[in-house]
Amino acid sequence: YPDPDVEGFNACITGDAMIKVKDHDIITLDGKCISKGIQYEIPLEQLVDIYKTSQNPPLVLSYNEITKETEWKYLDNAFLTRQSANIIELELDNGKTIKLTPDHKVFTENRGWIEAAQLTGDDVLIFSL
Repeated sequence: YPDPDVEGFNACITGDAMIKVKDHDIITLDGKCISKGIQYEIPLEQLVDIYKTSQNPPLVLSYNEITKETEWKYLDNAFLTRQSANIIELELDNGKTIKLTPDHKVFTENRGWIEAAQLTGDDVLIFSL
């Protein structure tokens, strides 16, 4: 199991969580984009498998804390962290839910990174589900 003190490590979300991904754009040698990558959602469990087996896994939708915008980033890590853990379920304002461990950190507009178990009704989550 990975060391939780390693930069970039975050505790678990469940394998059925749908993750927004995008295939890579096709760029010519002179820098022209001739094809935009397709955007879609896949379960995290499938993304982990792709990460392990592909030399060029899809990009993932991420939130840039500096620009305060979403952006596509290279996936730099994906692995199983725990097979059995306590799980909490968050219901979002849009009706969608996400299941994650209480120690999984989520980014909030008002308090920055917070463990899921420490969230309150006043927190504004930054999610793109």
